[in-house]
Amino acid sequence: MSASKVLIVGCGNLGRWHIKGLETSKHDITLFVADHSPMAMQNLATFLEEHMRRPSNVHVVKIGLSDRDLSGLPKLDLVIVATTAKDRVNLIASLQRSISADYWLIEKLVEQTSENMRRIVVIMQGQTVYVNHPRRVMPLHQKLFSDLAGIQNVKLICRGPETIGIASNTSHFIDLLSWWCGGEPTYIKTDKLMQNWYQTKRAEFWDVSGTLEVEFDNASALKFTASSDFDKFLLEVQIDDELYCEVLESENLIKYSDRTCATVSTLSQSEMTGLILDKVIAEGQCELPELRHSVQHNILLIEALQEHWRRYGVVKHDIMPIT
Repeated sequence: MSASKVLIVGCGNLGRWHIKGLETSKHDITLFVADHSPMAMQNLATFLEEHMRRPSNVHVVKIGLSDRDLSGLPKLDLVIVATTAKDRVNLIASLQRSISADYWLIEKLVEQTSENMRRIVVIMQGQTVYVNHPRRVMPLHQKLFSDLAGIQNVKLICRGPETIGIASNTSHFIDLLSWWCGGEPTYIKTDKLMQNWYQTKRAEFWDVSGTLEVEFDNASALKFTASSDFDKFLLEVQIDDELYCEVLESENLIKYSDRTCATVSTLSQSEMTGLILDKVIAEGQCELPELRHSVQHNILLIEALQEHWRRYGVVKHDIMPIT
């Protein structure tokens, strides 16, 4: 069997763990990697030395991002876009123009404006594109998906430390609740967010604490709170306003309201990228949401956050500085 062929664009922290995650694949893989940042490519060499198996089923080939470099690639089984959301529309347009691939995987947040998200949907029309909301692949959340099948009026409450990242992480939990219960988000309330946005570890990006609430069309709801009152991240699931379970992802633990518990694994990115590759090769699909559906959720979120940012953000512009 010939080696599977994968391209990863973006070799920062998440991109590197995608590389490690490909070692979980059953296939030998020729992996092409590229990044606009020379520093990221330099750090990649250290990462490969320290974290990859020897021998590894993943053979890494570094390439450039010019049209000439990209057009010289063979047909790819999977393309992973692991860059930040900033200016991603132009990167994806360049990639789509130059390469041929069976499947694509794009990191959330898809882009920093609703207009650019819509442009990406148009650019990728006819392609099979997934957005990386990885909780759908985790056994713990797959168990909850089975537990909650057919149930409406589910409330998901997320609580975490002040800098947990409401703006950058809410899309994951909108997707999670939509997947669990089949509902679609209809309205996002930002009036309980703090007015002061804070700069994240990445100098270009900002986030906010407080509480954000999302209403769904099947009476389900999401409430995400980031506060100094909490020192760890916790999920609480309610049905008809009664506690159903608490979820401690860091402990792989579901604590049900009847005092029973289930220990079910959560997977890190370094444990699942190869599983996603194997699934799309074998079955032509995977558990992750498709681009068009995910963008609908992303647009609702980013437009609500943009309104809050325009009112209180440090720099007044229409690009939402989150990723």
